[in-house]
Amino acid sequence: MTEGIDSALAQARKAAGGKDVQISGGADTVRQFIDAALLGELQIHLAPTTRQSVDQSAQRARRYVLGASEIPRQ
Repeated sequence: MTEGIDSALAQARKAAGGKDVQISGGADTVRQFIDAALLGELQIHLAPTTRQSVDQSAQRARRYVLGASEIPRQ
């Protein structure tokens, strides 16, 4: 994904031939798709190292699901 998320998503959709596309990646990749409101469904698999990281990830996901127009970066 060197050309950005828009290009990556366009390529994935073309390759999928009209079927659903799954995006996988680390926190930064997922954050970019959340911030761009390009997700139809979100599944989170957490392997937290601290309680604070769990709380921050949960807060970001909750705001996305509830339709917050802007999600502040932590």
